[in-house]
Amino acid sequence: MFNNIVSIEELRKTQSQWHDKSYEMTFTLGRPAKNSTFTEYVRNYKEGWCFYGQSQWYLFRKEDQDKINAFVSAS
Repeated sequence: MFNNIVSIEELRKTQSQWHDKSYEMTFTLGRPAKNSTFTEYVRNYKEGWCFYGQSQWYLFRKEDQDKINAFVSAS
C-alpha cells in the first residue's frame, strides 16, 4: 500500500560536495493505522524530487512532487 505525504514540516538546505540541491526534509506520511513522521535526505533533480533508500535514489510520486513543490513555493 502506498503512503502519501500528509504534511511537510521542514525543508532545509544541506551541504553536499556531490549535489548542489540537497536538502533534509521532515514530513508526515499518512498510514492506515497511524501517521508517521520522518526526516530524510532529499534531492531535487531535473526529473523531480528524490529520496534515498536501499542504496539508490527514488523519485517521489507525482502527487508528492506537487506537495513538495507547493511547500517550496510558499517558503
